[in-house]
Amino acid sequence: MDLFVIEAPLKARTLETILKRLGFSAKVQATKGHLFDMPESLDVPAIDSRMREFRRVPKDIDVVKRLRSEALMAENVIIATDADAEGDVIAWDVATLIRDMHPNPLRVRMKGLDDDSVRASIDAATPVRKADAVAGRTRAIVDRLIGASFSRPDVGVGRVQTALLGLVQRDKPSTLRLNLVAPAKDGGRVFMAEAPCVAPFDPEIARRLTGMALPMISAGATSTVASPAPHMGDIMVRAAEKLDMSPRETDDSMQRLYEQGRLSYPRAGSRGVAPATAAKIEALLRKAGYNVDRNAMAP
Repeated sequence: MDLFVIEAPLKARTLETILKRLGFSAKVQATKGHLFDMPESLDVPAIDSRMREFRRVPKDIDVVKRLRSEALMAENVIIATDADAEGDVIAWDVATLIRDMHPNPLRVRMKGLDDDSVRASIDAATPVRKADAVAGRTRAIVDRLIGASFSRPDVGVGRVQTALLGLVQRDKPSTLRLNLVAPAKDGGRVFMAEAPCVAPFDPEIARRLTGMALPMISAGATSTVASPAPHMGDIMVRAAEKLDMSPRETDDSMQRLYEQGRLSYPRAGSRGVAPATAAKIEALLRKAGYNVDRNAMAP
């Protein structure tokens, strides 16, 4: 029996069911995220002068023992962590952990949890490479150096302890009101919208919005604006050109939307979705009452 190693425990049973339908005799074991971690305290950076970490230890020794035990009994080991930089780090850590038993495990980059996506990911399996983990660990080292350099006992700075990169002082609630005006297509009275200028809007954003030339509209009319699927770089460029937003403002806005569940992971480099994912999106949108054509989604 083969062993598939994934990150999230809640996905294990689903993946086992899919693998069975696809004809694989396999067991699924989860890492529960990262296998190894640096000390929580930033008092000691634990990074030497050659930018090497020297205090990464297992986060959960029981998970480590279970992984080694399952690997010992497995015929083949397939590391199916997420298709991102952190998934590559976890994959290399797993490969290092079981090297004495399985020196050449396969790397499967999971991009979806449905039959077609899992099959496509398995068909594209590659060896586990240390080079793939460099980006993720480099970011972690830089994050830790930032945190160790700028944090204070009462304020943690950087991704290691918090996303805080500066102190924010909340002023009194704004008494400003935002007024937007759009011309009417029939040449009649203009359309007006008025609302309090409250978070996430501030006076500067309000100034930009009121300075925009809004399109002509008709009473009761609705329209759908579609644009090619962008990635984060595209969005930042467009936000700067159309909304005069800085990269940091765009990044903060996208992060807030992501945390609210209104945006998919903002730091993706892809401009499309897998066919199986497109089919799921189409079904969900149709159920919500929208007209949608999956063929219009970029693959």
